Amino acid sequence: MKKTTVLGGLWLASWMSSCTVGGGDPLARIPEETIQEYPFPGGSPSFLSVRDMALAEEGLWVLDSSTPFLTFLSSDGSDRAQMGTEGDGPGEFRFPVAVQDIDGSDPPAAMVWDLGTGRVSRFTSSGDFLGSEPLHAGGILRARAGIRKVSYANPFRIRTLGDTVVSNFFPRRIDRTSDILSGAILLANSTLEPGSEITKFVDHIEPSSSSWKEWGDVPTWDLCGETLVVWSPASREILKMDLAGRTVGSVSLGRSPSPLQDEDVEGYLQRMARLELGPSVDEAALDLGRMARSVRDRFAENRPLVVDLHCEGNLTAWVQTFDTSLDPLGRGPIWQRISADGTSQMVRFPGPFSPFVFTQNGVFGVSENSEGSQTLAWSPAQPGALSPVSHQLSLQER
Repeated sequence: MKKTTVLGGLWLASWMSSCTVGGGDPLARIPEETIQEYPFPGGSPSFLSVRDMALAEEGLWVLDSSTPFLTFLSSDGSDRAQMGTEGDGPGEFRFPVAVQDIDGSDPPAAMVWDLGTGRVSRFTSSGDFLGSEPLHAGGILRARAGIRKVSYANPFRIRTLGDTVVSNFFPRRIDRTSDILSGAILLANSTLEPGSEITKFVDHIEPSSSSWKEWGDVPTWDLCGETLVVWSPASREILKMDLAGRTVGSVSLGRSPSPLQDEDVEGYLQRMARLELGPSVDEAALDLGRMARSVRDRFAENRPLVVDLHCEGNLTAWVQTFDTSLDPLGRGPIWQRISADGTSQMVRFPGPFSPFVFTQNGVFGVSENSEGSQTLAWSPAQPGALSPVSHQLSLQER
């Protein structure tokens, strides 16, 4: 297995205040003043909207939505490279969605999957373009470019294990959250040529996709070493699966869903109206309360429990809880850390900070400033600091 390091030797003592959330769950709050902007050599660059990050032994890869699309930061913080311009030529991007490091490459290198150009490209950590290949017609992900603006679901996840690629597969275009349920998690190669199926998304909802309504819970996943970790709304469990699709263990979240509120629907409608009408939405004086009541039956009865899942090392999962207090799509600031032994901890990150990569020493993410741009940031969230207020969940080996 590959080794990961903390960039720049950052090691911050985690000092978090503790309280409880609904139902008595312990909550650790990470103060905003402990979030550290990463000191890039030559000054910290701004990102428009970071889409993915990949941590390797040699450093951190950051994939942005605009040029320069790809940034590499060395582990010791002494060097960086930025690469990737907009276009259809070699080493250029239109709509890159995922980055993964190439394990064991010398010099260090990474692959970037771009749905706009329909290619997977390879770059070295010094910024050299190594080449690209067209994505396989049967495996390429087809989704509206703004899917993340209208849904908490993320259809673009791609992970690698050596030469093996684990990816989402969808038989039709993804335009809204419910379309996720048509898909599956597959083994593939670097061009996303479909291989064997690991699990179908529809197998993890209840009772069937025909009863699914907007803001119903949908599965999400990550690859923890050689283990696929899947949030399964049907059982309200985090499932551990091997790459043949066999469930080898599970952990119950220990939480129940809360009712979806009219205010949640109003916030969602306001977000959609602003996307559709732009600044003129304020002049339209929409009666959002009335609109929310008129479409309430199109939405699920309860809030989703989970909107995202990330791995910390090989056996620990972080799940993002649905919360509309900061984001009308429910991408909230509270994450639940679940270790392999079933120990659980709720952690609240500061609102401006969005986590991407979780390690034993802390969390890499981005902080957003008042102008809307993002900078790479680091949050201390050591397990040792979490354990005094953690609690035990139901853990089952299968």
